Amino acid sequence: MASVRQDPTVLRFAIRLYQLSTVFLLFFFLNKLSLEERFQIIRSVGEECIHEDEL
Repeated sequence: MASVRQDPTVLRFAIRLYQLSTVFLLFFFLNKLSLEERFQIIRSVGEECIHEDEL
């Protein structure tokens, strides 16, 4: 029996949960920023991504 740490299904679920919580927090804080501040943050993320699947 594989441990929880080695189970790829559990690992994928944990990563997805982390991603969703990050998106939620980002959305929450972006709503409190001006349009220009939001644009600058989103642009900086785009500059850091090399592949489309990293967006």
